[in-house]
Amino acid sequence: MVKLEFSPHRSEEAEFAKALASWAVSQRFSDAILIGGLDSNFQDNKHQLRVVPTQAYLQEFKNFAPTLEPELFVYGPLAVMLSEFEMRNFPALAILPYASAMRPDPRAAAVAIKAISKAHRLKVDVSELEKDAKEIEVEIEKRMKQTKKSLQGMYG
Repeated sequence: MVKLEFSPHRSEEAEFAKALASWAVSQRFSDAILIGGLDSNFQDNKHQLRVVPTQAYLQEFKNFAPTLEPELFVYGPLAVMLSEFEMRNFPALAILPYASAMRPDPRAAAVAIKAISKAHRLKVDVSELEKDAKEIEVEIEKRMKQTKKSLQGMYG
């Protein structure tokens, strides 16, 4: 597992992503699972996430989840890594839960972790993430009500 404490500088993102993918292949990892996100404005009511597999991953794990809609695309470091894995015929999968583009989204993180856990038959507790998500949602609702009340007072 790789977790960055800070992102590489914009000018170095692509080279870093390419190097990380090459390293994973050279170390003979069995596969790579990448986590990104999709703007929740594109979400339908049927699915919590979409995936983008390399051809090598498709052969191993059919029907993991619905693939990314044709009109949407992956960009940035995630796209660089997927293309590097594809060129090397390496099994890789990007998991893209629908997430808020405006704030951290622990519910989306929980969705991604649950999907990975299910695919690899692991048991991972995501209750803390789900609790954080509920707290954030309650706080947002509270602030929206306060804002609405303030606006009604001003323009009443």
